[in-house]
Amino acid sequence: MRNRQKIQILNRLIGIRNVFGGTVPYRVYFFSSNLEHILHDKINLKQEEKLKLANEFEEQYDYDPCAFVDFLRQFDIGDYQQSWDLMKEGVNSLNRNTNFYIYFNNN
Repeated sequence: MRNRQKIQILNRLIGIRNVFGGTVPYRVYFFSSNLEHILHDKINLKQEEKLKLANEFEEQYDYDPCAFVDFLRQFDIGDYQQSWDLMKEGVNSLNRNTNFYIYFNNN
């Protein structure tokens, strides 16, 4: 029941294109499982390990944000709608993936 409700809400949010009377563009982006899954291909980490990896991330990308955008582009699974369609299929939402690269392609 809970997952069905979450899917209904998410489907509604995915369909929204603008907010505030159509004046502000709106998009929903995803990182599968959690951020550590995307950035480091690891899940269910203890707090100490998350902190260590966060520090490593900062060292790697703090002065080179373009490298971070390039990193995200490796997950290219299509345009906005295609990425969400793929995530809705089977267990794809559990796979290591994100559509956040789309944000940088559009800005």
